[in-house]
Amino acid sequence: MKTIVYDQNLTFYIGKGGNSVVLTSDDENKALIIDTKQFGGAKELRKKITASEITIINTHFHMDHTGGNKFYPDAYVISGECNWKLWSFDSGKSKRPDKVLQKEETFVVDFNNEIIRIINIGCAHTCTECLIYFENRKLLVAGDIIWNKAHPMVLDSKCNIANWLTVLNKIETEFEINTVVPGHGSIGGEELIFDMHNYFLSIINNLGNRKAMRKLKRDYRDYERFPFICNFSNSVKKIKREFKK
Repeated sequence: MKTIVYDQNLTFYIGKGGNSVVLTSDDENKALIIDTKQFGGAKELRKKITASEITIINTHFHMDHTGGNKFYPDAYVISGECNWKLWSFDSGKSKRPDKVLQKEETFVVDFNNEIIRIINIGCAHTCTECLIYFENRKLLVAGDIIWNKAHPMVLDSKCNIANWLTVLNKIETEFEINTVVPGHGSIGGEELIFDMHNYFLSIINNLGNRKAMRKLKRDYRDYERFPFICNFSNSVKKIKREFKK
């Protein structure tokens, strides 16, 4: 797990599950955690947190983003509406969120002089997805809406690429962004949004063109893959099913 200190109150923890963001109060008694990783990464992250009053925001319910929730039994949890059986399984039977955001609902948190907007953008990568925007820092925590130099996971039954592209368009036009924290991969800037957008469009625009697809596969050969789950072939299959109906 890689640690990146953004400023004296804000730290990014990259890898060993979904990327995590931790914002602490000046007195270090309060902490806001975005996504809690899974397995060993979740335990490692927990050791970094010394605050007694904790708020957790989960971008979505998948295990690599909620698996560590159980290590914060007294935390106040915020996330989007979803299938609670899936939530229970993926989050290690941690409690349901205290604040549940419905589709297209926005919830605002004022934390240590930072205004944080949490927006449930609905179905895209999963049945529900929350974007988190730090207004003062102009920082977007995108969860698995954005993968940096990695093939996205598109196997969720509610995954909808068309909606995913709509969300990316919304991000490009409605947010002023200096920094993007993707769900997986390194921190970057606005280029991460464009790269994710172009990843999908490059496949969509070349469906049925075998020569072009072979070239795309070569172009993306250095992207991170997760065996059987996240790879170029799965992305193509998902897009074919959705766009060739």
